[in-house]
Amino acid sequence: MKTSIKIILFLLIFTLGFYLLRTQGQYVYYNVEALVADLGGLGWLHSTISVIFAILAAFVILSEVERWNSLVEAVKGEVGKLNELWLWSHHLPGNLKADFSNNIKQYLQTLIEEEWQGSENKQKSLKIGNILNSLHDNIYKILKEAPDLMPEVFSTFSELIEYREKRIHYASFHLPKILKKTLIFSDILLVMLSLLIGVHNPWLDYLFMASIGCLGYVIYLLIDDMDNPTRPGGWHITTSDYQELLNKIKT
Repeated sequence: MKTSIKIILFLLIFTLGFYLLRTQGQYVYYNVEALVADLGGLGWLHSTISVIFAILAAFVILSEVERWNSLVEAVKGEVGKLNELWLWSHHLPGNLKADFSNNIKQYLQTLIEEEWQGSENKQKSLKIGNILNSLHDNIYKILKEAPDLMPEVFSTFSELIEYREKRIHYASFHLPKILKKTLIFSDILLVMLSLLIGVHNPWLDYLFMASIGCLGYVIYLLIDDMDNPTRPGGWHITTSDYQELLNKIKT
């Protein structure tokens, strides 16, 4: 479901709840006049809770942005090292050149079709593991057939494995449940306590309440989207770079 549709549905449900509270609030002991008369320092207390929520949300968003950048770097690095290995293979003898090219194509194909979604749950493809073993064996053969290329190729291969591990790590990492639930709780608490600040004008009250509720919901959607980078959404990293390299090697 698109984010815009989620926000519209939230506003519809919120509007219905707000209308029922303003018109039928006496049945749940909600009295606007009493709240206005007893307003006192509620505004300052509400501001304190708002600041706490803002600090928590900012901390989570910054953490997710850092993780996103690390994941993008790992993906770009993995693709770059695969491309570098493929380029180095052009200088190898015919049999090794073909083996390298086939292994890299199989690596990319398997990653796109199998490991990409599995990496979200930190699942490594056994097929890619076997391909890496085959690449390692071929690198050992370079020591005999093209020893001058050995240092560069081995260094590139080592960095490829490192980037792959980072990609799986950052793709599988999720916010701790207690942190995510704390954020949701503080979001709901902020909206609920806003209802205790009485406003005579129902339209003005609705405008502020809908703004607070919608903003809190959008912040939650943003964090949830960033916490699932391989799931389609606003913050969505795809296999396009891998597919582009695969097409390049095939042609």
